[in-house]
Amino acid sequence: AAAAAAAAAPARPSRCCRALPASGSKQDWQAFIAALPDADAPELFGLPANIQRAMAAANSRQLLAALRQMGVPQGAAVGFDRAGWSVLLQPLVKLWDQLLALAPPALRQAISSSSSEATAAGADGRSSSSGTSQLGPVDSFVGLERAFGVALLQLVARTMAGVKAVLAGEAPTAAVQAAASALLQGQVCADWDTHWEGPSSPANYLRAAMHRAAALEGLANLGQHPGGLLAHAGASADTAVDLGQLFRPGAFLSALGQQAARTAAVPLGVLRLASCWQGGR
Repeated sequence: AAAAAAAAAPARPSRCCRALPASGSKQDWQAFIAALPDADAPELFGLPANIQRAMAAANSRQLLAALRQMGVPQGAAVGFDRAGWSVLLQPLVKLWDQLLALAPPALRQAISSSSSEATAAGADGRSSSSGTSQLGPVDSFVGLERAFGVALLQLVARTMAGVKAVLAGEAPTAAVQAAASALLQGQVCADWDTHWEGPSSPANYLRAAMHRAAALEGLANLGQHPGGLLAHAGASADTAVDLGQLFRPGAFLSALGQQAARTAAVPLGVLRLASCWQGGR
């Protein structure tokens, strides 16, 4: 009976749908316009009902960024004031040193090595005789993604080393001056952002980049076992592949599709990405 009553109840009209006046009377249209709400319902634009929370969070981030910029001493971002640099940049340098100290040993060594050595090591974490041509698309992606992360952290390391040298008494170069100017304003360096578009806050950017690079070290180690990464990923919570731990998750999904097509011996175009909430499937 309750179900029948519910079915018989008239549907509640949507807040975003209003019937237009059927007449051509000016008074009817004026009354219709006057009755329109000051704020449109989110569903009118296909937005979720809680979009106001997201907008409030975005406005808060903009306000915090403006407050941080107001806290920069006048002229510190465009000139050179060693004392001002030390106050504002020393915490960021300390954070980088802490992240570097907590990084996996292999990652620390790769960051300190030359770019060519890191790229070669990242492209193939196994012995050089195996060759990347023998790797599946997913394992090849992990190697390239690791090299991408190492190259980014090497770029960050050079910037932070330059800032640290200036704080220690050296004269700033043009590159260090440009990087420090962005950091002093709470912005990510342009060359960092060009390599990888991450968080807008420099501190959060450092944490996110190091977190992903460290996670890729674990994925690369799993890929060295027989069967590759996919044979061992997901066996436990520690071995699950988290897309949030990748710099380019879209490229991983492309590699996954290529490997699935190769395994199933079907064209890539006939496959469709599907999600499942049941574990092990």
